[in-house]
Amino acid sequence: MVKSQYNITKTIEKDTWVYNTLTSSFIKLPAEEWEKLPDGATDDECRQLAELGILVKSHEAELLKYKYFCYSKMLDRAVLFLTIAPTMRCNFNCKYCFEGSNKNLPSMSDEVVAGLVRYIGRNTKKEISLNWFGGEPLMAFPTILTICQQLNDGAVKFRSSMVTNGSLLTPKVVDRMDALHLNMLQVSLDGVGMEHDRRRGYRNGRPSFDGIISNLTYFLHHHEAKVTIQVDIDSRNPDAYHHVHAFMMQRFPDYMQQGRLKIACNHVQNRTGFTGNEACFSDAQLHANDVSNLAEGRYAELMPGYRA
Repeated sequence: MVKSQYNITKTIEKDTWVYNTLTSSFIKLPAEEWEKLPDGATDDECRQLAELGILVKSHEAELLKYKYFCYSKMLDRAVLFLTIAPTMRCNFNCKYCFEGSNKNLPSMSDEVVAGLVRYIGRNTKKEISLNWFGGEPLMAFPTILTICQQLNDGAVKFRSSMVTNGSLLTPKVVDRMDALHLNMLQVSLDGVGMEHDRRRGYRNGRPSFDGIISNLTYFLHHHEAKVTIQVDIDSRNPDAYHHVHAFMMQRFPDYMQQGRLKIACNHVQNRTGFTGNEACFSDAQLHANDVSNLAEGRYAELMPGYRA
């Protein structure tokens, strides 16, 4: 066996940290042991490192594996996955939003709706998965309902997911969601209380956190879809993930323990040169954060391939 060509290593004092960019595995080994690998390792150790992608049979086989991942997704004809933005309008004004000022574009026209339904209807031999996106997709909830109802009337089998800020996820909307066949909902929160409201308030400045939590509570009690809370973090709210995690564990302990409610994290970085990028995290800061979480055994769900 040989070391993967996708390994990135950093030696700190007597330990070597290894991150594999193909499998997202992250391990720490004594530097002396790392330098000797694969020599000196037992069969069981080699097997464990191979499972993580740290050791591979050959670089040629590893490259073929990478090509398989890429081509299988590019050429997959078994699944039709569509991300649909029924509107680009949004009732929030988040400074880091990639859409910037482009939040007042027209909603999807009747002509586009009809064409979309026809296109999906021609692919009924595939597994169909729709993701409602935006803008804020629930600002065009009637359009979403129209599309789903027409698909249901045509006996088209599909499932869907949605990315929403949660402000319009009212009981009236939730009670009409059966037509969407929703199996996953992502709600964005950037902290708890004012911590969130400073970053994700309404366009008129009105706070949004309490209303979102009220909507989320109703949704969890009246719908079976899984929920992921997405926490966006930069240097202005560095502890937001910890705060949201603790809040949800206290407010919804059963759903958290069941895995029905999960907390995810997105660190804001400067990929597009947007205004306010001075608050973004650097790669070095993210690496240091991961090392700290790994060393203290925190938030294993954020690092599924990491082992110490």
